[in-house]
Order: sequence, then structure tokens, then C-alpha cells
Amino acid sequence: MHCLEAVSVDDSFVDELWIRVSGIGGYYSIGDGITKDVFRRMLFSSAMVLQAPNLTIRLADEEKCLEVHPIAFGPSAFRHAACAMDDIVELRDKVFKEKPICCIIPDGMRGAKRLALAAGMTKSEAMVRDLSGVQVSCTVFRR
Repeated sequence: MHCLEAVSVDDSFVDELWIRVSGIGGYYSIGDGITKDVFRRMLFSSAMVLQAPNLTIRLADEEKCLEVHPIAFGPSAFRHAACAMDDIVELRDKVFKEKPICCIIPDGMRGAKRLALAAGMTKSEAMVRDLSGVQVSCTVFRR
């Protein structure tokens, strides 16, 4: 991998990352970040967690795709988006049997959509996703 590094998820990692994400609010707070316990469970259940400067990516090995869950800390993550996606494609080809790569982004998250486009993903379809009991309109991006 060129810009991403695999992270060993442990309680210390969860604590450090939780400090950074706990105040994010918005859609993240009703999804992976609703509570520290949910956040911890999501990280520990991930197929893999990767990091670059100001970017953490949680990969979920779903039935139909390898789902990418990025957490970007500021605009510098955009500089690493294409390289990060290249690393994910390389990793997918080695470990995840060439599953399609997807990222499901709530429609109100304009910055996340721009990040997906900067990473070379394309809009695929619309869907509604349940985030902690809240129905949220989303767009699926694929690579």
C-alpha cells in the first residue's frame, strides 16, 4: 500500500479516535458514532481499518460489496483520496475476491460525496438506509 496503513484496532485506538469523532454530530452521530460502544463495536467488527494522515477508513466485507466507511478530518484528506482508493482496490484484489467497492453516503453529506468523487468513485444508485432507527436517503458510490 502506498498511502494507507493497516491499523490494529484495540481499546487505545478506539479511545483516541472517539475523542476526535464524538463531537462530529450530523449523520455520523446517528450511524457509527451514536455512542462510544457502537463506535467500538463497528471498529472491532470491521474487516480491516486503514489510516492515512487525517483519514481513517473502516472496511466492511458485506455480502454484495466491500463497503468503505471513511472518516475524514479536514480538507487534507482530499489530497490522499485517489491514492487511498488505489490502495483499497489493491487490497480488495488480494483479500476480498474482487468484490465491488461501494460507499453509501447520506444525501446531506456534500463533503463526503466530493471525497468519493475525488477518490474516483461514481454515483450508482439511490437508496434509503436505516441509521439507528432513522431512515436516511443515501447515494451509493461504486468503484
